[in-house]
Amino acid sequence: MGKESHLLRGLMRTTLDPARAVVQVLVALGFGLWLVVDPGPAGRALTAGLAVLLLLTAWSNYRDMEPKRKKGRDRWLFFGTTVLAVLMLVVPAYLAAPAGVLFGVCFLVLGLVRGLCAVECWRRDLPGKFRHSLAAVVSLVFSGLLFSHPVTRLLSVAVLSGIYLLVYAGLLLLDGAAEWLLRRRGHTGVRRRVRVALPIFLAALLPGQLVDDFNEYFRTRDNEAPLPDFSVQRGQAQAEVFIHLVSKGMGRTGHVDFRLGDTVYSYGCYDESSHRLFGMISDGTLAIAPVEPYRRYCLSFERKVLVGFGLHLTEEQEETVRQTLQELLAKTEPWMSDAEKMEKGQLPAAKKRPRDAASLLWRATGAEIRKVKEGPFATYFALNTNCVQLADTILGPTGLDILAVNGIPTPGSYYAMLNRQFERGSPTVVSRTVYAGRLTGGARPRREKRPLSS
Repeated sequence: MGKESHLLRGLMRTTLDPARAVVQVLVALGFGLWLVVDPGPAGRALTAGLAVLLLLTAWSNYRDMEPKRKKGRDRWLFFGTTVLAVLMLVVPAYLAAPAGVLFGVCFLVLGLVRGLCAVECWRRDLPGKFRHSLAAVVSLVFSGLLFSHPVTRLLSVAVLSGIYLLVYAGLLLLDGAAEWLLRRRGHTGVRRRVRVALPIFLAALLPGQLVDDFNEYFRTRDNEAPLPDFSVQRGQAQAEVFIHLVSKGMGRTGHVDFRLGDTVYSYGCYDESSHRLFGMISDGTLAIAPVEPYRRYCLSFERKVLVGFGLHLTEEQEETVRQTLQELLAKTEPWMSDAEKMEKGQLPAAKKRPRDAASLLWRATGAEIRKVKEGPFATYFALNTNCVQLADTILGPTGLDILAVNGIPTPGSYYAMLNRQFERGSPTVVSRTVYAGRLTGGARPRREKRPLSS
């Protein structure tokens, strides 16, 4: 038996422990206040705590690794992590300048990302142009300050971290209190709320880390892998959000699509001829496929792990969701992949069958693919009008709409929000199902598991 990671233990939880939630809020409030009021000592204490955590994590991972899988790279990684943790504990001052430069790089990347978002928003007249522009300028200025004075500006990073922790703890507290009061009063309606998303770097890495943990979990078990350990159904789900987990390439950042009834709607950049900026920008396309063939395709051919969150909708909510979806579909037109064009004689047959994503999906599921011709989703942009943004737009009437303070919708932040709502016993998020047909990344095949919810 292998040891479950922190993320997988989180998936095994079916309810949010009130004591654990209170401790999280108190720790965030305490550290946040300390970082704002006295950033120097607080930063040193936080550095020491991170060093101890880093050391314990490295030792735990290395100890639990099977002897035959311990390679030279793993040993060097363990050695390097241990040395870094010891330096953080013994001589943290020597790491101040490199840490300042590292934070400078982070703010530089964030500024460039926000700048790209701002350019697209201004070019296409989308909401958020001023917010992204301001965030880009602030991030780039702060990056420049860190590069020029990496040590002295670290205190500013500590203060910003403290402010983030205070806002995070405050909104968690208010959100929990509001939910408790509404339940006490028997309220079942939809309330739009501001939820603090994970920091963008953590949110981007979360799906990749989760699929790695699943792969490690599966390797230590036989073909009777207890996927039901992660799957719970509390009510009837009329819709379901799928979080896609892939172990390689850009897919490690995840993907989001959703099922309404027996049909899956997957928004993305299926028209490869329109790709720009390494596929980050493309014509927006929507694939519509029957749920069972689509899931089989994801599990067996694409070798993904899917985490599905079932949504219980009232008749009014379902009607609103379908109406919003129809409004989007009214702005689309049919589009065919190369494989479909060849099948219908609209493209000369080639010696090799087309291998683009749209052709593979069409051959496996018979999916209908439509291109969005107007509105914000006419252009797919990985950092703004992406798969998460579309799912959130369509499913917003259910009360899941997330106003993320970091402003960049990611599969990781959407997963974290849905999982937290499920643990809280949300009347909307009523099931959580893990679908896995085989290990990702070329490991041995696994027997497909029948889902507990549909």
